[in-house]
Amino acid sequence: MRIAASLVGAFFLGFGIANARSSAAIIDSLKTRSFAAPQVLFWLGVSTQSLAGAALLLGLYPALMAGVLIVFTLVAPLVFHNFWSMEGEARFLNRIIFICDYTCVLAVLVLLASSDQQAWISLIQLV
Repeated sequence: MRIAASLVGAFFLGFGIANARSSAAIIDSLKTRSFAAPQVLFWLGVSTQSLAGAALLLGLYPALMAGVLIVFTLVAPLVFHNFWSMEGEARFLNRIIFICDYTCVLAVLVLLASSDQQAWISLIQLV
């Protein structure tokens, strides 16, 4: 369980760092789609992804971090990988990424399901 949580945390931290390194392109994409405060939205997303991933990697507040990553991963694909409004190769690639993102939610849910009952209680109390 601890190894799986660390791997999921490393996955999110790694993608957070990769996204930060591509900040200009991602922020431009948000601007093109008329999002309000695209820089704030971008850095909020990258911070959430990276910090929650790092915390999960280190074993800090695993239930809380799993909950944060579930919410993040349910929302982010709707914003960044809206394949239904695309065509051609972009539609194909973004559909794959969208499905992969929701598969990550399943991985985090499996972590919670295999953890002790107290983790579920903690997560439910947050909601």
